[in-house]
Amino acid sequence: VEFPLSASGNFSCQQLGSILKYYDKGSGKNLPKDELMNQSYLVYNLSEKVAVKSGLFYTNVGGYQPSVAVQFKWKLKQGILLLSPRANISRVQAYELFSLVEYKIGADKKWPVVVRYQGMSSVGVKGHNRSYQAFRLGMQVKKNQVGAGITLDEFGKEGRAYSNYGLYFRRVW
Repeated sequence: VEFPLSASGNFSCQQLGSILKYYDKGSGKNLPKDELMNQSYLVYNLSEKVAVKSGLFYTNVGGYQPSVAVQFKWKLKQGILLLSPRANISRVQAYELFSLVEYKIGADKKWPVVVRYQGMSSVGVKGHNRSYQAFRLGMQVKKNQVGAGITLDEFGKEGRAYSNYGLYFRRVW
């Protein structure tokens, strides 16, 4: 969610968050933990395509960390491409790259087909922290998207991998 803070539209407040709750964790060591992630930023738009962000990044694993990021956004005729590198500005170093691609096949039709990829990879001084790739294929009806998806999650230096698949619903604001 992003809200403008100035009439010019140069300054805004951005809030990103996710909750990951595992339905069945199984048993044994090194199982995935439920996850909470929250990012709050003050954003300055340098142009329609480039913004700089500063704020707080939170996870239940790393706690609160001051953070800076750059966001590159290209609006396409039938979709969007977004890249956003981020870094902690604290003694707990972490570097992240977030990417998003969404393409609507038949965007001018009543029910366009939506193909969406969202990914993130985070590394620190000790190696890999956390990554995910989320693939979605569905259709859009007015401001609602519904379809099938798969998410691949990797955790830690050894890259323990987990997959999750099913149906999704997404409201387009």
